[in-house]
Order: sequence, then C-alpha cells, then structure tokens
Amino acid sequence: MTIFISDISHHDNDRGPINFASVRGAGIDIVIAKATEADPAGYHFMDPKFVGNVTNARRAGIKLVGGYHCLSAGTDSGVKRQVDFFLQALNQVGGYAKGWAMIDVEPFPELKSRGLSPKFDDIEAFEAHWADATKGWPLGLYLPKWYWEEMGSPTLTKLKGFLVSSNYPISARQPFKTLYAHDGGDAGPGWHSYGGKTPSVWQYASSDAVPGITGNCDMNAFKGTEAQFITLATHLVAPTPPPAPKPIPAPSHPAWKRVLVNHSPKALMHGDDVKEWQAQMKKRGWKIGVDGYYGNESMNVCLAFQREKKLHVPHGGQVDKLTWDTSWTAPITK
Repeated sequence: MTIFISDISHHDNDRGPINFASVRGAGIDIVIAKATEADPAGYHFMDPKFVGNVTNARRAGIKLVGGYHCLSAGTDSGVKRQVDFFLQALNQVGGYAKGWAMIDVEPFPELKSRGLSPKFDDIEAFEAHWADATKGWPLGLYLPKWYWEEMGSPTLTKLKGFLVSSNYPISARQPFKTLYAHDGGDAGPGWHSYGGKTPSVWQYASSDAVPGITGNCDMNAFKGTEAQFITLATHLVAPTPPPAPKPIPAPSHPAWKRVLVNHSPKALMHGDDVKEWQAQMKKRGWKIGVDGYYGNESMNVCLAFQREKKLHVPHGGQVDKLTWDTSWTAPITK
C-alpha cells in the first residue's frame, strides 16, 4: 500500500484558499506545512499561513499535520536559535508532539544570495539540538539527492532522521496519483538509496493536481499504511484493535439445574439430573443407588461428601450448585 502526503506553504494559499475537506476527500490524510526559515538573529521568515493551515487541516479531519523548517547555514549557536525558532512556531499549534516535524535542506535563492546555503554540518547540529530540546522526537530530513551530491556526497548513516528524497521525473501537471504512477510508482527513482540511507518518503513532483488546492502542489509518497507512517514520524504508535475474546470453554461436566433435596418418602425428588449426580458419586466410590430418586441414601451421601470436602453450604444434605460442581471437579480422596 502507498499513501500520499501533501506539502504546502503560503504559496499554495496565495493562489486561493485551501479546501482541506476536499484534500481529505481525495484520500490525503497526512499534511506537512512550512513553518519557518533560517536564523531569527539575521535573515529569517515565519510562514504567515502556517497556523491557519495546520488549524484548518485538523478541523477538516486530516489525521496527522506537521510543520517543517528551512535550514540555513550558521554557527552552532545560530543553528540552536533555528531550532528554538521552529519550536516557537510549532508551539502555536500545540507543540511538536501534536504532529510531525521535518527540516528542508535546500539552497533557496534567498539563502544562496546571502551566503546561507545549508551545509552538512548544519544538519548534524540541528539534529543534535533538536534531540536535546524534544527528548529525541523524530525529525524528517528533506535532502534532495542533487544537493547531497553538491555537498560532496557525505555519508548519511549517522543521521537519525528518516530521509525524504526529492526527484521530479515529470514536470507536467497531472492528478497526483496519476503522476506518481507515471513517475515510476513504487519502483520510481526517488526510492533509490544514497549516502547509505534509503528514502522513507519520496517527493515525486511539484506539479500535482490536488482537489482543494489551486494550481500545482508538491506531493510526497510513502510506501506503507498511515499507521506505519505515524509510527515512523512520531513517538506515537497507532492503536491496535483489542484481542478477540477467548472462547468460553465448554463445561467438563453436566450443568447444574436445581437444588436436589429430600422432601419426604412420599414425594421423593426424581429426574435425570438426580440420576446423573448419583452415577457420578458412585463413580467416585460412594455406596449409592442410581435410580433417579433423591431419598435418604442420597441425602446421607451428600452430607458425608460435603463434610469431607469442607463445603460451606446453606443446607447440608442438599445438592446445591457448589456441591454439584465439586462432585465433578474435586479430587477423589475417599
């Protein structure tokens, strides 16, 4: 199974309001929205549509809504400020634990023109400060293969974040599921490993047509179920259905039906249940006739058996449910 994840920012809103009910109706139940960019001590940007996008997506019933930060180059303290800046935005929508988080590592023109294109060291520093601030909450790493190669193709195996690749085989506008299939689907090039990591998510196009979003839209694919993605991207584990109730075992002896009691010689209680109990007591070694009539002999055997097994019953000499069940379940000691 493959699910789809919509990537949005203020650019999508600038073309018209997003109808998240339509997005969800198209089968998209996971969304990531741009939150912040760069270091608040210098050039920086907080997406003015972030809070509204997250709020409206949740109201529409989108199951998991996250935010991402566009990383810029900086000193260690500058990268820490970027983590704090990102968390400040996430806190406006309930905090990182209410969704999922990702960093976007690209040399955007506004970063490149300022000499702020992110470097591999910045990724490592961001992961370290993020782990300290969130006690190890998962963090996705959006790092296109082409930019990874520009970085010198460093090994990615020491990075803890799950890899989100970017590869756009086709630039033509098409419905998002159709475009994924045309890009190669589950065997497409965006799933190829690099840096020692296999992508968990593939952003396969920026020209998708998505119901509810005006114009082209970035879309991602995940090979798995929504529950599996939730487990990957958060510390939450999708609830599992309760185990099926165990079948009640069939009783190992006949069911008790009534109290067996000795009324009087003229009106002895009788029936098949009397005969079953008498047969069981005879099998246990008691001297008792098996005639189906509960008389003095049966009553005396019952009294002796109750004393032997120390049964505390309201009326001695009567076969109540406890006495009946014990007649079949108690070890034979007589």
